Amino acid sequence: MGNVDAWLLTLPNDSAADELDMALARWCTEQLTDSDLAYVRAFPATYERRLGAAGTLLCFHGSPRSYDDVIVPTTSDDALDAMLGDAHATILAGGHSHLQMVRRHGDAHIMNPGSIGLPAVGPAAILRNRDVRWAEYAVVEADGDRLNISLRRTPLDVEQMLELAYASGMPTPAIEWWVGLWGRA
Repeated sequence: MGNVDAWLLTLPNDSAADELDMALARWCTEQLTDSDLAYVRAFPATYERRLGAAGTLLCFHGSPRSYDDVIVPTTSDDALDAMLGDAHATILAGGHSHLQMVRRHGDAHIMNPGSIGLPAVGPAAILRNRDVRWAEYAVVEADGDRLNISLRRTPLDVEQMLELAYASGMPTPAIEWWVGLWGRA
């Protein structure tokens, strides 16, 4: 369960959200059926998978504690300890920051596979006029008791993605905001 997933399930009320958030929230939920929303509602906060003799992989959005937590390469060990709590795994995999990374913490690896649609620390990096034209992901391989984590990037056709966004029917203020993240208008 990520922050946007939760946001779709508990739409912001008109007094707590700006016009853009409300327009986008309404449009997004109009695209979803009751079955879709039930599927999202069933998302767990964490997901754990055994990697054979190599250990375990624990997946979460921000941290095991909260989907809003932000883990980046410079997050202090004390802050990480608080966010990770009692969670233990060979690999702890989160997202939320959109920053692709692998780092050690104690006897574990902490990783973020990056982002498909808004890599490089999400919208903030793009707003700094960074021309990001790739999708990021990670491959985790277990071979016996050995692990390999590969961070990868592949080209992203931004122009085609923006054409599809314009054709989606997204409301004007929301589409202008989203397209603006890519330095386009």
